[in-house]
Amino acid sequence: MVEDLNPSGTFGAVNAPSAGAVSPGAVQSLQGTQGWVRLVGILLFIGAAFAGLAAVLMFFGGAMGSHFWGRAGGGAIAALGVPYILMAVLYGFMGNFLVNYASAIARLVKSGLNTDLESALEAQRKFWKLAGILVLVMLAVMILGILAAIAIPMMMALR
Repeated sequence: MVEDLNPSGTFGAVNAPSAGAVSPGAVQSLQGTQGWVRLVGILLFIGAAFAGLAAVLMFFGGAMGSHFWGRAGGGAIAALGVPYILMAVLYGFMGNFLVNYASAIARLVKSGLNTDLESALEAQRKFWKLAGILVLVMLAVMILGILAAIAIPMMMALR
């Protein structure tokens, strides 16, 4: 509790800015995650590149498919490329957040300053915010899919 006292003898604010040093244990714990964070970030970049390539191939396949199957067939194939572009963009953002996090950890290991810890935590916050939003969106899509799987056969049976 003594660490929580400021020079005036009152308890300091929890969010008070500080440029002091971070404990060696905290730095060591973060340093242990740095390589794994960077690996996952790079794998997300690779996933983004493959998703982007898949989108381009689907657009190209749609253009070629319209020659063989008509506009509707080619357009359907090309439309499948749109989710892959979205995936590529999202994977790119998530990979960028993780690589920034790993870089901030590297700066923290060298400096040991709270400001570098704060930048590392900010990069991690951005990653988890995006990941949480994506999980919520996927849950909503799954619930809608389940409801559609129940409602569509029921409506067809009423015909």
